[in-house]
Amino acid sequence: MEAGLPRCLLTWPIFLERRWSVPFTAVYSPPGPQQAFLGPVVVNYMREYQLGLGIPREQVYNQTMYILVGMLVVGLICNLLVRPLDDKWFMSDEELAEERRLAHEKAAVAELVRGEESGSDDVVGPMVVVFAWAAVGIPLAWGVYRTLQSVAKFFA
Repeated sequence: MEAGLPRCLLTWPIFLERRWSVPFTAVYSPPGPQQAFLGPVVVNYMREYQLGLGIPREQVYNQTMYILVGMLVVGLICNLLVRPLDDKWFMSDEELAEERRLAHEKAAVAELVRGEESGSDDVVGPMVVVFAWAAVGIPLAWGVYRTLQSVAKFFA
């Protein structure tokens, strides 16, 4: 076992790929915007609804905060309901070794096929790297600059 992880976590991507043809990258993709969507939408809709009812602006968020606390309580309850898996769902050391061997063979074949198709070492030129960093760095620097301008107003 690697780094104390349960065997079921180590073989989960292999299981998904073999069982339902889910690619490995789909299992380990970074979280998207959908994870942080519900809270702000509830806050915005509740605010607009309460303003439409004529509630004063300083009292608009009172009920909304109770709803958000309720969401946190539901999340806490869901987290408390998560239990460890029974040992029958874990792979034995032999099964894990076999799955790793098959995954290694599949990766080696894919690398050979990719190497034959490309015919090169897939080296990226330095200008492409500079352009990519500029495409990311310039908007990031602009955002930091504008944020610092806004913060400076508080201390001026």
